[in-house]
Amino acid sequence: MFEYIKLQRTMCFGTCPVYSVTVDNEGNVNYSGEMFVYKSGEHHWKIPMKKVDN
Repeated sequence: MFEYIKLQRTMCFGTCPVYSVTVDNEGNVNYSGEMFVYKSGEHHWKIPMKKVDN
């Protein structure tokens, strides 16, 4: 089983979104939106274990 999965997008020479999102093995989601994203800042939520297992 994994500890966490992380997706991160970094800057480009245009208006690429800059963010990272991490999902751990308990369903905790941590999102950090920096630039050119729909939602800026730090956000946290939890997803059901059934979705984590999938």
